[in-house]
Amino acid sequence: MKNQSRILKILLFVTVIIAGFQINAQVLTIGSNIHYVTSGNTYLVLNNGGIKNNGTFHAGNGTVVFSGGSYVIDTGTSAITYNNITLSGNGTKVNSNNVAVKGTVSVSGSTIVDADGYANNKTFTLRSTATSQATVAQGSASGGYITGNVTVERYIAPNTSGNRTGRAWRLLTAPVSGTSINAAWQEGLTSNNGTHSGTATPGYGTLITGYGQQTAGNANLNGFDFWNAISNSTSSLRRYSITGNSGNWGGFLNNTHTPIDSLPAYMLYVRGDRSVSTGTSSNATTLRATGTIKQGTQTISVPPVATAAYTLVGNPFPSPIDFEKIYTAQFSIIKNRFWLWDANLNIAGGYRLVERTGANDYNSTPYNMNIAGTIIPGDYQFIEPGAGFFVEPENGGSFTIAESHKTGSTPPTTMFRTNNATDERMYINLNSGSGSKAFVTDGVQARFGTTYSAAIAAEDIAKPGNFNEGLAIRRSNTSLTVEGRPLITNKDTIFLSLTNTAYKNYQLQLKADNFSSAGVTGYVEDSYTGQSHYVNMYGNVTTIEFVINSNAASQAPDRFRVVFQPGTILPVSYTSIKAYRQNSSINVEWNTVNETNLLAYDIERSADGITFYKVGTQKAMNSVLTNNYKWPDPQPLVNDAYYRIKGIGKQNDIRYSSVVLVKANLDINGIAVFPNPISNGTASLQFTGMAKGTYTVKLVNPAGQVLLTRQIINLSGSLSQNLPIHTINPGVYYLQIIHPNNTTSLLNILVK
Repeated sequence: MKNQSRILKILLFVTVIIAGFQINAQVLTIGSNIHYVTSGNTYLVLNNGGIKNNGTFHAGNGTVVFSGGSYVIDTGTSAITYNNITLSGNGTKVNSNNVAVKGTVSVSGSTIVDADGYANNKTFTLRSTATSQATVAQGSASGGYITGNVTVERYIAPNTSGNRTGRAWRLLTAPVSGTSINAAWQEGLTSNNGTHSGTATPGYGTLITGYGQQTAGNANLNGFDFWNAISNSTSSLRRYSITGNSGNWGGFLNNTHTPIDSLPAYMLYVRGDRSVSTGTSSNATTLRATGTIKQGTQTISVPPVATAAYTLVGNPFPSPIDFEKIYTAQFSIIKNRFWLWDANLNIAGGYRLVERTGANDYNSTPYNMNIAGTIIPGDYQFIEPGAGFFVEPENGGSFTIAESHKTGSTPPTTMFRTNNATDERMYINLNSGSGSKAFVTDGVQARFGTTYSAAIAAEDIAKPGNFNEGLAIRRSNTSLTVEGRPLITNKDTIFLSLTNTAYKNYQLQLKADNFSSAGVTGYVEDSYTGQSHYVNMYGNVTTIEFVINSNAASQAPDRFRVVFQPGTILPVSYTSIKAYRQNSSINVEWNTVNETNLLAYDIERSADGITFYKVGTQKAMNSVLTNNYKWPDPQPLVNDAYYRIKGIGKQNDIRYSSVVLVKANLDINGIAVFPNPISNGTASLQFTGMAKGTYTVKLVNPAGQVLLTRQIINLSGSLSQNLPIHTINPGVYYLQIIHPNNTTSLLNILVK
């Protein structure tokens, strides 16, 4: 339907639905009580005229185009919310109504948009919701295509996954000039013990507590909210400051009346909207700032390498920007990586490293996977509007973020593809919690390649400190997020460092990628428990549960290390291994050939096939001929048992055999637990030929804490007794059984 250059008046008391058409008119007038609905890919083109809305305008998925010369584009008594709006042609197009946009604003030609009208008394809002973010498309390289004040919104949802409270730190900027932090993010209000200086709008703004505010009067004077004496540790607004060649968030602001664009970005602790104060509650909120939006080329100064490691940058535009375009035009100034602050990491947020590994190919650390090891797609090369980020100098100088660096669409996800076929990578995440309720706290990455050095070099990336728990690789007293190493040709070790841990459950999650070296074995050594955990080098993710408790050894930063061993180094070949029950014992037998320079074999046993313990040792024969070994387990497990052999060379080289399973045996006297692993919340204890009397059963976690105690009366010598464990988190536990004669049995169980 085309009605070129005509006045289209809709004055009836009806709902008009326009679907999938292009409508050309000069003026659209919507009468009182009229609902005008655009549905589908509808274009409403207004040439040298505008919309007079006295009814209700429903934007749908359509686009309104204002073309031609200078004129007033919006009038009437009712506000309008557009989906997409395009302004083309020439001259100045004036907004004279209260309007909002939920899609994209595009300005082309020599058009200038006067956003707030002749008297600066109208609103033009870029709306942000849980499902959409309004943006401004690429405009004139010199800027100036939108004049007057624009309100830019940023919707913020609470991070409530795992056991988080929903509150989190956010690295935020506002792409406007001419307003203060207080006027923007605090809605121009202050608060004392929850009483606002004005009326707070539900769903907007947030409370900002300040540093050193000891009285309510000072809090209000300086623009902060206040309900208790505030110290450094509880200030919710922080600035990034550089001392020497490093930076930190210790620079606290003392006044929220500061212009919001006086710094590139701020670290803001968002509790929720202004109704949320003390406690742990949280809700979604929208932060908004009103002022003149930033347009045209923006210049950012980057100090030389020797001066500062990181430069904080705020996305200057109310639009997503593409780091690919920024970097490829200015690769001699900044490195091919940047840092985001991800509110979904840790309890209240953490740093995420984003690296360019090829054209439009970006990699993220921590490795972006869920607890099951499934990759979660993400296009981290795009920096959202309202986000701050860090860059690192290649040589330093000045780089620009231009209109041409905006992006209006997202290409297919490629961030987990690697272009370097010789790179072998080990991603290691630190998760908070246990089982399926755990969430990513921090992460590191180790790379092995032919061009990497064993010393600290350009391929190694330093680790910035998190506010909460942190994981780093330590090398030469340096904390790293990414460490580059030569390909594994001998025994190699990743030394891990844990910081700021709390008394609770954690996980290490390891994912091997692209390991092409045949026979490479990896395992995690835990100096606190003495356990050795096998790492899957060619398949699924390896998850290791552990606990931090009051024991200082459990809190040691260097508690864990990852050891790699190429299978070709240790001169021994396992030709067979088997294990079988014989009377009350289990015999483990293995055969080898080509033994030279071996010290011994350790026999390791596991109740779950994951965590192994040393239970015996045998001296090596050191013969190139066939060698036959046999070891009887003097105290075998009654339930399922896994065995493997660990060959140890004179240079402390290690070679593992395959793993064998010996099934549980109910025909011998003893106590067994079935099933094991336990997946239905109930364990069945099997007593076979045991002494009559009262048994005390305790469920104990690896930290030695007793989680459950039950007494079982055995009257017949043999019985089956269920033990409910519905409230126990997944992990490895122990059943401590005290017999009537006060002797003790210990059974390993795995809860899934």
